[in-house]
Amino acid sequence: EKIMNKELLQLIRDIDSLNLYRLFNFYYEDTNAKSRMVAYDMKYYESADIDMITMPTSYILDNFSDLLKLARTLADNRIETNDIDMANSIVTSDRIVLIDVDEYQLVTKWNTDIHAATRFYNTSDMRILMLSFIQKALYKYKVDWSFERDDLVKRCSELENLFLHNYEYSIDDIFKTLKKYKYPMDFIKRK
Repeated sequence: EKIMNKELLQLIRDIDSLNLYRLFNFYYEDTNAKSRMVAYDMKYYESADIDMITMPTSYILDNFSDLLKLARTLADNRIETNDIDMANSIVTSDRIVLIDVDEYQLVTKWNTDIHAATRFYNTSDMRILMLSFIQKALYKYKVDWSFERDDLVKRCSELENLFLHNYEYSIDDIFKTLKKYKYPMDFIKRK
């Protein structure tokens, strides 16, 4: 049985970000002594079936920007993100919300280098999360186009490559490239 990190969850509760789930009450094994934390209340989020390729590009860029800010805020609070993936996030009609932070870790040894490394890893996790959502949305298009539209399949790969973890493209490159298009599909179908 996993033991909940009370200090970590208190820090998470105090972070003001619409992209991080809201925590409310904490529950303890012994409520008088506030011993081992066993549960917490969280805000309910209504998920939406979003196709990231046909949503306005602003949906992706705004969420990505907010997630990057959150990555820095978490690092500034000595929190290293772990286990960030689609299963631990909720896509709503207006944002991507990270949930289930039980695998996040508080960084105990702290200095400037560790802070920079934590920011780097947190930012990388957010980039990989966005890539996962885009790959999920692109999958059905790549299958549909695979026999007849090699050009579109190639452009799907170009969109994925923007977010790839190898940093061929900077975060600024992602924003500069995509903001030219109203929808990610316009990037794929460009002439």
